[in-house]
Amino acid sequence: MVLLFWILGIYGICALLVHAFYRNMSKTVKPKKHYIIITYNNQQQLEWVMGSLFLCSLLKGEEIKVTIRDEGSTDDTVPIAWRLAAKRFGGLTVEEASTTASISEVHSADEEVIVVDVNQAGELAKLPLVY
Repeated sequence: MVLLFWILGIYGICALLVHAFYRNMSKTVKPKKHYIIITYNNQQQLEWVMGSLFLCSLLKGEEIKVTIRDEGSTDDTVPIAWRLAAKRFGGLTVEEASTTASISEVHSADEEVIVVDVNQAGELAKLPLVY
């Protein structure tokens, strides 16, 4: 019976330590990541890139914001982006370059901005992608 009280006491102390540690860690605010994805005729890559981004954020437990900025695509990039914004992903906005402000005006001060032009070689390396 005494052993049971020891086990419960140690369990209780460990639970309190975990809660204290978690409370201390949650006070440090990490900047929210804001990915600005620049597209032009990227219907083949868009859904894969967005799925990978949001899966990685889910697995890491990080909240992200994504802006798809289209530079005048003539394929189905914009309709795909609107469909993704409407149905699957929260925190996703779609903008067309002719109606948007400059990239520096899009984000707030508490965000880490990562600009990725899907058409440029090597730009996808900036993204935490799932292969």
